[in-house]
Amino acid sequence: MKRRAGTYSMKGDVMKNLITLSSIAILAISGTVRAGEPSAALASPDGLVTWNLTARDGKAGHSLNKKDRVILEPSALGITVNGSGIAAGITGWSVEKVRENVHETFETRGKYPSASVHFNEYVASGDNSALRLRARVFNNGVAFRYEWTEDMKKKPALRIGEEKTSFTFPEQAVLWTQDAHSALGPCEGVWSPARIADFKKDPGNPRSHVRTMPVTAELPDGGFALIQEAANFNKQWSGIKFSLQDGVCRAVHFQDPHGFSVPSSVEMPWRVVLVNDDLNGLVRNDIIPSLAPEPDKNLFPDGTKTPWIKPGRSTWTWWDRGKVLEEDQYAFVDMASGFGWEYHLVDEGWKKWGKTLPESMEKIARLVRYAAGKKVGIWVWVRWSDVNNPANNWESMRSFFSALAQTGIKGIKIDFMDSASQERLAFYDAVAENLAKNKLMVNFHGANTPTGEERAWPHEMSREGIYGGEQNIWAAIGGRHYCALPFTRLISGHADFTGGYFGHGKKLRGSSWPLQMAANIIYTSPILHWVSSPADMEAAFPKGSPEREAVRNIPSAWDETIVLPPSAIGECAAFARRSGNQWYIALMNGDGQERTVSIPLDFLDRNTAYRATILRDLPERNDGWKVETGEFSSGDTLPFTMRVKGGGIARLVPAGK
Repeated sequence: MKRRAGTYSMKGDVMKNLITLSSIAILAISGTVRAGEPSAALASPDGLVTWNLTARDGKAGHSLNKKDRVILEPSALGITVNGSGIAAGITGWSVEKVRENVHETFETRGKYPSASVHFNEYVASGDNSALRLRARVFNNGVAFRYEWTEDMKKKPALRIGEEKTSFTFPEQAVLWTQDAHSALGPCEGVWSPARIADFKKDPGNPRSHVRTMPVTAELPDGGFALIQEAANFNKQWSGIKFSLQDGVCRAVHFQDPHGFSVPSSVEMPWRVVLVNDDLNGLVRNDIIPSLAPEPDKNLFPDGTKTPWIKPGRSTWTWWDRGKVLEEDQYAFVDMASGFGWEYHLVDEGWKKWGKTLPESMEKIARLVRYAAGKKVGIWVWVRWSDVNNPANNWESMRSFFSALAQTGIKGIKIDFMDSASQERLAFYDAVAENLAKNKLMVNFHGANTPTGEERAWPHEMSREGIYGGEQNIWAAIGGRHYCALPFTRLISGHADFTGGYFGHGKKLRGSSWPLQMAANIIYTSPILHWVSSPADMEAAFPKGSPEREAVRNIPSAWDETIVLPPSAIGECAAFARRSGNQWYIALMNGDGQERTVSIPLDFLDRNTAYRATILRDLPERNDGWKVETGEFSSGDTLPFTMRVKGGGIARLVPAGK
């Protein structure tokens, strides 16, 4: 393997390190404290994943292996606290296994109703340094965070400076990242692949080498990895991005470049590496939410099942017509009711319905009453800056949210934060807490990438932080982007993509109706928006038609999720998802060429015959589909031929039901 200039000093010694570390693997198993070891191997419960710690020339490093495969080559560790690097002068490691063979199961929502993880937990101290690490080594990844010495904890505050943490993938790994324009703001970039050597810093563009997390890696020896942070909320911390240059991905506090101060009692967020052999494992990897704290029982006595928290499907006028006129909302509420959907979102503009804010709120209350008669709940849009005043413990925010709650709405979509700075993350925390106290759900737009908030704040039903369907208003979303999202951004957590356009205008941008429906099946969002107008929906889904039954029964939270074998990042996304006794197959094709795939139905119950509604691409045009019905069983296969930027859908329900 070639040595690359400017990287960590052990860069060329990968195989030698593997031999050395395997000889001391007993350290990871014993559970005893060992001092003065120059290296330490921390193993997963199944023994297949090993996180390796090194001390060399006064610097700390780490690498990661799964069996005989290199996931991370030697990479740097460390962070500057109060002007000093805490890893400086390290001579060795003292490691204790503090928890062994831990199985944790917790409530989740979206991909399935519960998740589980399996890990060993370690505390590692750098000898002759102030470096302290807490690490969890899972069967499918590793998470670690820096902790503070007793002397540090005695100080009222700590000044956090440059972070040295880096992640060095093998040179031939293909890294999927968002383009640089999203690095400074709302995390809405187009996904594309490149090797680490392709990332160059442009002196005239300070963000040219910076990427918003996560970063997904296709590894040269097979398998996948993903890096990001977890549990960065309620911590008074700043969010990270990744600087990709000199052959490494380095964590940077890009929006607080001069550092920030935190109370010494605050735990820092986790740095996470997910490791999986296939895309099904990557999509089903639950390390990130597992690192978030459990919901506050005072606010959420029943966790995700707290009565006022309800996932659902929503209509929305803004995407279709821009202006948010009061009279239009009633027709969209009627559409939601007609399709059996739970919500309607009133977007930006409702404050102008009346001459005063109280008058506008009364008009919202009137809409709420009308919608309630149709069994539809109302969400409203709020600009973040309208409630961004921390004075008197966010008094103006608390007053505004309380007034909105009294109108009877169910949730708030809050928009345009566009930052993960320390100051802005404190705003997120205030919004989440104060909405929970008013029993209102929340959807963050213009938002940062999620880090596990959906577990700690179960009333967070979705967030943007994604280059989503609204971009088709201005320019075409590429097929590669559609097919990359499930294996990149969606691994971080739920995403409000806002798909589902079934009209005939330019907003399709070359995508097909089956792809538009597939996006709203594959992309997890417990508040699931459908963007089409009532006229377009009635034309595309006539009353009594099988396609209408297919769309109206797509849920916003699933009981089971499987990634199917045709899937390849950026090329094809193929999922099977179950809700109750119904299964959906959803496929999306990328930009390259027409694609024919055959889907084995072996995930179906072997003792049940299924009636299927199948929606196929039309070869001659993208604004329509071919509808078929038939019966299938678990021994059958289902073929699809997809257009470029096309897709395919099948809904399967037990025959006779």
